[in-house]
Amino acid sequence: MSKFTFILTFLLLVLLKLSALAATPAKMWVPVSPTKELYVEYYAPQHDQPTIVLLHGLTYTTSQWDKFVKELTKRGFGVVCYDMEGMGQTLLKYAPVRSAIPMTGQMDDLHVLLKKMKIPKPYNLLGLSYGGGVAFGYAVKHPKNVGNLILMAPFMKPIKKVDDYIQAQVAATRLMNPFNPYSDKQVEEFYFRQFVYATYPQQEPIVLENPYKLEAVFRMSYGVTTFIPENNTDKLKVTAHLIVADKDQYFPLAEYENFWSLFPEETKASFIVIKNSEHKIPEAQPAKAAEAVEQIFK
Repeated sequence: MSKFTFILTFLLLVLLKLSALAATPAKMWVPVSPTKELYVEYYAPQHDQPTIVLLHGLTYTTSQWDKFVKELTKRGFGVVCYDMEGMGQTLLKYAPVRSAIPMTGQMDDLHVLLKKMKIPKPYNLLGLSYGGGVAFGYAVKHPKNVGNLILMAPFMKPIKKVDDYIQAQVAATRLMNPFNPYSDKQVEEFYFRQFVYATYPQQEPIVLENPYKLEAVFRMSYGVTTFIPENNTDKLKVTAHLIVADKDQYFPLAEYENFWSLFPEETKASFIVIKNSEHKIPEAQPAKAAEAVEQIFK
């Protein structure tokens, strides 16, 4: 082997080693209040690329982002990936969950988290489903902190069929049991918990991965009413991107288009439809999703 070939081989090995290290997350617990820490995985950016903050969906943890994160880090993006209150390692540390988890509380946790981690502003937030609602709410509350708001099949509002079903159960209870001492809110909570426990294990089997997750999903779901994105679009002041799936099983494309139509014109940057994808875009089409994100920053 010539000296030149040896040096070239050595440099390639070093580059491969550095590349492998770059794709290995720093795992940590970050305190966001005197009584709560969040589990975080952090990937440092490469080649002057920006850092993207991932906000997960209702049943997600850091693990479900793996394929998507691999695609992002391959492109040099830095990534902050964490388990919100009620999910993943954070859930296991504090389980069981005994009270509602308001979406507004998740926004406050995000604010403290990014500040504690010293992530450079403006933040690039990418929220999937439930996380899209959190990201949207954070952008409304802290517009000066946000550079790009990337909403991926985001939570927009409660699903009408579910809401109608719960309200019908409340009305039937009042009719059949007029002396029921519980408030409408308490009766509503009772039927909503029944709905989650009856349907989520079939639709989202991952809720059974540990004995605490299903109740946490209920608590998080019930807490979404603290902030409804569709009712707050007029307050949005940041650059927004909407990425949706053409085969979303929860919301038809027309509903996302209607949601987008409510955004102030000056905030609309891009509306992207990922083909052959279901609601969980980062799992269904990780490469296409990462390509769409990459286009946003070009």
